[in-house]
Amino acid sequence: MTSTIDRQILLSGSSINTKSQQPSTGNQQQNKGYDYHVLKLDQQGNKVWDKYFGGTRHDYLMSSIATQEGGFALIGTSFSNQSDDKKENNLGGSDVWIVRLDENGEELWQKTLGTKSNDEASAIVQSTDMGFFVAGNINDIRKLFGSKDVFVSKLDKDGKLKQTTILGGNAFDEVTDMIPTPDGGAVLLVYSTSGKTDN
Repeated sequence: MTSTIDRQILLSGSSINTKSQQPSTGNQQQNKGYDYHVLKLDQQGNKVWDKYFGGTRHDYLMSSIATQEGGFALIGTSFSNQSDDKKENNLGGSDVWIVRLDENGEELWQKTLGTKSNDEASAIVQSTDMGFFVAGNINDIRKLFGSKDVFVSKLDKDGKLKQTTILGGNAFDEVTDMIPTPDGGAVLLVYSTSGKTDN
């Protein structure tokens, strides 16, 4: 749940869309998996709008934020390739899927980030330059550093990837939270079972 700049409320999570809908791509296969689900309420708790975003496989919404411009940014873990609302294929088993919405819940842009391994989304924050930091985890069978590593990517305000940093020790490292900082950066909170290493 997040409060909006107009003092309303956005509820977000994952659910199976049981409503009958006309597929936008002409694909008649019904999505049996989870989709991103966002619901905006006014100050009295009345529904303003109700939206689903997803492909034909499971898409799990992990975090949502209200943006400085009045819209929203959603981040989650997606198992869907290009289908229905998903406009890009995954690079691996699961990838990070970011969807940027305006104040009416209409999509402005979307971005898929990932590696050839399984990637999980954890958090998204907006930076002072109106861009975004996104953070999550990489489960890499080749072990970049350890059994699970952390990544943080910087996107500009239009969703263009600017930089990715991968962090990790020799064991298990997982992002649990992230906050923006006034100087334009971000602070990550990481759960780690890694001991001290040279890097």
